[in-house]
Amino acid sequence: MAPPKILVVGETPSLGRAIFDVLDAYGIESRYTIDLAEVGREGLREVSVVVAASNSGYCSTLREQEQGRLNMHPLVVVGSRDPKAVAGPKVFPVGLPIEPVSFVQLIRSLL
Repeated sequence: MAPPKILVVGETPSLGRAIFDVLDAYGIESRYTIDLAEVGREGLREVSVVVAASNSGYCSTLREQEQGRLNMHPLVVVGSRDPKAVAGPKVFPVGLPIEPVSFVQLIRSLL
């Protein structure tokens, strides 16, 4: 069985688990972590899309994207108030509350 192609990073753990549950409810297999460093480079090779769940003013997963660690992956940033969480070629901000159908459509379009 292939590993999940979606990685949910729960910088805000309760939000991350909620995102994980939404994806699961729509039949989209994903992996959940609270720390991107736990995944490592090998683990990222299997990932197609990273979802950062952070409702704070600073999103560390977004900073990893800026530094090039995630530059080959689309990054969906959910709920962040980080001023750098703006739409770009590989960054897709999603505000709260999420609308599950449109959120899942975005995820599927990025796969």
